[in-house]
Amino acid sequence: MSNTLIGALIGAVLAVVALQFGFWGFVLVIVFGAIGALVAA
Repeated sequence: MSNTLIGALIGAVLAVVALQFGFWGFVLVIVFGAIGALVAA
């Protein structure tokens, strides 16, 4: 998958999470996503 497609998917997931869980759900997804990116790198 291209980086653009991955970025679009991540953006869509974040938008859905923000709508479903509000601010703190959004923050948690950002934090765990960053941790996952660091582990994968």
